[in-house]
Amino acid sequence: MRCQSNTEKGHVRGAVRGWAVKPDPLIWCAATGVLTAAALDLRTRRIPNLLTLPMMLIGVAAHLVNPSPAGRLAGILGICAGLPFFLLWRMQVVGAGDAKLLMGVGALVGLETGLWATFLSILCGGALSLAALVYTKRLAGLGTFARGIWMAFVTGTRADSVGALRVPMGFAIAAGTWWSLIKS
Repeated sequence: MRCQSNTEKGHVRGAVRGWAVKPDPLIWCAATGVLTAAALDLRTRRIPNLLTLPMMLIGVAAHLVNPSPAGRLAGILGICAGLPFFLLWRMQVVGAGDAKLLMGVGALVGLETGLWATFLSILCGGALSLAALVYTKRLAGLGTFARGIWMAFVTGTRADSVGALRVPMGFAIAAGTWWSLIKS
């Protein structure tokens, strides 16, 4: 969410005095989409295609009407921002819904903010995983967790087959996406 001064027309007053948040429909679609996904992931451990695919379609379609050629490509390039999570899904470290959610976010907000959302989601996911290890008193399993991800990367074995901890990444993706939207 791009913050600008309140003196500009067409802005809604924000939470911080003296600043306003630009009401961009694509940003709000991404923001509410990740919150919905986080709630669903916490409750059911699934992020449905019914949520992620419309995010991708709306993002690509909305950017296609942009008059500039670079603007038209923003949605398609934004989908590429979720490719690191696609690779993590192929290694079975995260779920397919997590990868599709970040692809949808990228399609809505564009490549740069989408890459920030992906990077910050990975940081939030790591922090969430570490917190889960501490909470479940499995901190000694941190080496097993790291070894599981390494084995998944090198050999293609399932990350959870060697004792990796599974956490709902939808929550981490929501935190990382909101962080990137506030940052931009």
